[in-house]
Order: sequence, then structure tokens, then C-alpha cells
Amino acid sequence: MSAYRSTLPRRTRPIEAADFARAGSLTVHANSFSVPDSMDGELNVWNRTIPFLPQTVQKLYEDIFQTDINLEIHFLKEHHNKPVDGFFALNVSSPDDVEFKGSVKFLDGRKLDQDGSSFEVVPNKRGNGLGKAWLKSMVELTLAFGNEDLKFQAASENGSFTWGKAGVPMDMAPEKGEKRANLSKMVIGRLEAIRPYISSSDYHTARAMARFTMKHDINRLAAMTAVVPVAVLEDLQKAESAVGQRFTEFYALHPSQNLVEGEKLHLVRAFETAAIQRRELSLPRFLLSYTSWDARIDFGKETEMETIGAYLGGWKTIEPVNGQLVPELVPSC
Repeated sequence: MSAYRSTLPRRTRPIEAADFARAGSLTVHANSFSVPDSMDGELNVWNRTIPFLPQTVQKLYEDIFQTDINLEIHFLKEHHNKPVDGFFALNVSSPDDVEFKGSVKFLDGRKLDQDGSSFEVVPNKRGNGLGKAWLKSMVELTLAFGNEDLKFQAASENGSFTWGKAGVPMDMAPEKGEKRANLSKMVIGRLEAIRPYISSSDYHTARAMARFTMKHDINRLAAMTAVVPVAVLEDLQKAESAVGQRFTEFYALHPSQNLVEGEKLHLVRAFETAAIQRRELSLPRFLLSYTSWDARIDFGKETEMETIGAYLGGWKTIEPVNGQLVPELVPSC
């Protein structure tokens, strides 16, 4: 049972064309429908699927991101002759795509479809809390649809590290075991490659976490404060790289689809991103950059929700089921 509930107001009347006209940056589309190509057809689909007025969803994003949002709503026909309102997809971007863009897709208006959801921040806008705002919006909208949890991929350049640091636990479902093992292999491979450059204490601490046998191992690893010296970058950029050679030796003993040259490129980019943001490259960022893992936020775990909410700057439209509103912290976005 969920320990939190959404405070978003449920609609009490049918949605009308004027509801979309009132929000100039909000548009609605219906694709591949066997219904008349008219606003009425689109609105009927919305009314069957979504419990909120379109302005409510628009306002949720604008309040969380603290900026104007271009929001497109798409209803896409489900595959294999399933109901026509099987998909509810949101395409979100900042004005003129100058900062970020993302999409989130729900099946039957509730279950999140990981393959249809993504978020991308332009390089020069990273490190400003936009990823935090995105995760906050995902949690709050998913809970508003009546879900008990949010499952997603913590991935891409910094997502794996960021959501680990946020306190988001790993999904420990048995069917995710192979993916956890592959992530463990990659992280340990990176750790072994730079072992001469870090302290014995940091190595052994990170090595213990990198087995990922407990759901919070990813959070403990992401919380480490050790840094990777710039000497690693200098070595990676050499034609004859000692770190690269250690990758080669590791993967010779532990076969993997991850190519050595690809690993070197990813880690050089991690250093470059840190330099752009004028910070040292932390050990957990080094280990988790350009990786992915299955995340699961359980809305029934009050302590975990409080931890994640604090990292994200406080919840906007969520309160505990006992009715006591969670205090909002100073936004970090």
C-alpha cells in the first residue's frame, strides 16, 4: 500500500476543446485511431484515460521545472489490436529546446513504459538540477495515476550515478539478476583498471559495494566522496595506456560485450564533463558513468520516499496518507 498520495485535483467534468486552447504551449494529438479525425475524438480518448484536466499536467511540469514548458500529449494505438487508448505519451521540452527535452509513456494511463521514456539535457545546461526536476515529475505523475511504484532505467551519462546518489534503490527482482551481474562486472573492471591510482581503503570499500547484492549497495557506492586523480585521464589519453592495458587484461579473464576502447572513451568523457562543471571527478561518477541499472521507487516505503524527496528538493504534489504535508525544501533546480 502506498504511504503517499497525490494532491493533484481530479477532474469533475468532461474535458473540452477550450481546455487545450487555454494553455498555448499545450497540444494534443491522436495517432492511428479508427475514430473521426476531430477534436471530439481526441477528447473522448482523453476522457477515458486521464483523471486530470490538461492544465493540471501542464502546471505540474511548470511548477517543478520553474520555467515555461512545451507539452505535447499523444494517444497512440496499442500494438496487436489492443485498446486504442493503450498509450498515453507526454513529450516535454523547454522553450525552443534550449535546455532539455524528454518523453514519458504510460500504458493504459498507468503503467510506465521504460522504452518510451527518456530525458536529455543539453551539455552546457547539465549540473543545474534539471535531472532532479525530471525524476520528481516522474514520481509525482506516476503516483497521481494510482501506481504503487515507479520502475525505470537509471542510465545514460550521469543518470546511473545521480539516481544512486538520490537514494533510489535497485530493483532486486530475480529476473533482473543478469543485468545486475553485468553492471557489477563493468564497475569492477573500471575499479581494477585504476587500482594503482586510488587508496587501498577506497578500493576495498567500492569493491564490496560493486557486487550489488543488496538494493542499497548502489546508493552506498554513489555516496562515496573519493576522487579519481587527473593522472588517470592523462594515462587514458596515451597511445600506450596502462589503464587501457589493465582493461584488456580484465576483460580477457571476464568476457564482456564492452569493448576496451569504448570504455576508455566513456571515461575520458566523464573527466571532460567534470572539467566543464569545474569539479573533480569523483570515484562513483567514474565507476557509474555511461552505465545503467533497473531502479524501483516503492511508494509504500516512507523512509525511502523521504530520502529521495529531500535530495530532489521536496515533493510538490505529494503528501503522506495521514494527511500531513511533507515540508518542501528550497528548490535546487
